[in-house]
Amino acid sequence: MIREPLSSWPVRQVLDALVDSLDAGVSVRLVVAGQPGSGRRSFAAAVFHALEFASFLVDVAALGDADPGERCRLVVRHARVLNAIPIWHLPPEARALPVAAAEFGLAAVVCAAHDRPAPVDGVVDLRVDLPAPDLAERAALWRRLVPTARTWPEEHVLQVSRRYALPVGDLAAVGLRRPASVDAAAELCRERSRHHLGELGHVLRCPFDLADLVVPAKLRDHLAEFVFEARDRAEFWERPEARRLYPRGTGLVALFTGPAGTGKTMAAQVLAAQLGQDLVRIDLATIVSKYIGETAKNLRKIFSVAAGMSAVLLFDEADALFARRTDVRDSHDRHANSDTNYLLQLLEDFAGVAVLASNKKANIDPAFIRRIRHVLDFPRPDAAARRQIWQQVLSELGAEVSPAALDTLGGVDLSGAQIKNAVLAATFVARSGGARSASATSSAASSASSTRTAAPSIAATGRGWSCMSEPQLRIGSLSVRVPGDDRGAGERLAAGLHESLQAVPIARSRELGAVRLRVTVPHDAGEAETLRAVQRALIQALHQE
Repeated sequence: MIREPLSSWPVRQVLDALVDSLDAGVSVRLVVAGQPGSGRRSFAAAVFHALEFASFLVDVAALGDADPGERCRLVVRHARVLNAIPIWHLPPEARALPVAAAEFGLAAVVCAAHDRPAPVDGVVDLRVDLPAPDLAERAALWRRLVPTARTWPEEHVLQVSRRYALPVGDLAAVGLRRPASVDAAAELCRERSRHHLGELGHVLRCPFDLADLVVPAKLRDHLAEFVFEARDRAEFWERPEARRLYPRGTGLVALFTGPAGTGKTMAAQVLAAQLGQDLVRIDLATIVSKYIGETAKNLRKIFSVAAGMSAVLLFDEADALFARRTDVRDSHDRHANSDTNYLLQLLEDFAGVAVLASNKKANIDPAFIRRIRHVLDFPRPDAAARRQIWQQVLSELGAEVSPAALDTLGGVDLSGAQIKNAVLAATFVARSGGARSASATSSAASSASSTRTAAPSIAATGRGWSCMSEPQLRIGSLSVRVPGDDRGAGERLAAGLHESLQAVPIARSRELGAVRLRVTVPHDAGEAETLRAVQRALIQALHQE
């Protein structure tokens, strides 16, 4: 049974061209290129049906290596007996058909979007790059191929049509599962393309939302702009004037830069979650090959497959792949530069959404950065942001921490990833049951210079510090000496340190070595400011020890 062709398929134009060639006595091979499941076979069958020919599919990969020429002759003989047209399915990366396949005066070849079958002497190729259905046609296909979608509100149908540009074959497979709701349909859509990249990429879980991301307000606004464009782009690129002005570059690419642990990968997870799409992290180790031509082959597969996946691509540590081109000193440099040039073309032609993440922006080729409109810099968190991260992570795990302890923790210069790792380590040590002892001797010195007098030096010593089953620090004794000052100042500092450090969630499973610190405070600093400075220094030393 011939499926009804889509309205965007150029069946009439191809039919006229075929008739003209056949009337002139020319052998014709119809080459239909497109994504798997895009309807390539159905298109060829619709054309031949209009010519009043039956057709049948031949999987070239299934012919095997044992005398494929003889098997092709059997296929051609079978076609003549049935008065039917063979449609040869060429596997990806394959170029040539056996010579016997050209013995029939009219045939069709279906292949991947970027593949080009080797030419055959005496045969004219008529190539058709099958267009993807537009937004209106995708909405109609949802109602036609997914019976349960006919009962959904119109906005739900439009939502999945914009979000998931599935090939026709994948959409038909979703319809067979009869999803009861738009959320169930969305999960089925992601499932259809989840493993298309094989070992070249894998799906990251996206459990975070925008509230989990602690970044400056300006960066948060830029992320919101990116999400809006990602949602609105499908409708915008339907406009003929937009496609005419920007024939390439219909994709959406962002570059996330900044030090390690500042939230670049987490931001990509938030974006993918808000778009309702999978986040596929590209495995750079499987892309780059020492064999000439293999890297380009892997890159072509990634971008070709990703075009039909409706997923967000994440190139983590992107500077390794998008590196600057170098001066050519040998053949390796020449081929490396060639791969970079090819990657530039692929990125420019890519119609999907991609995120490049790197903590070495200076190593990325400037040509890539010029082509990227969204360049977002992720700074290390300041004290207020660090305090917020500590509070969010600890509160979600059920830990109660005093505001004073949070202030102290926020003063320690750590990245967001380091804070999460510190909480994780403390949690498991605390859960291990039984006290794990750790002793420490620490000394802290505070000094400041002034044009008038020198500030006093503070030495603090604590003994009997042990990590208990609770995620906090137990201090057996703590004393503070302030040389040249009265005993009351040292006692007050010691009491303040003892009280605030008791609530600090620090865990240690081994003996601590001696820690020597030098803390600089202003000459006119009061006891409270001096106390905070020593607190921060001690906490940071204990985390790093």
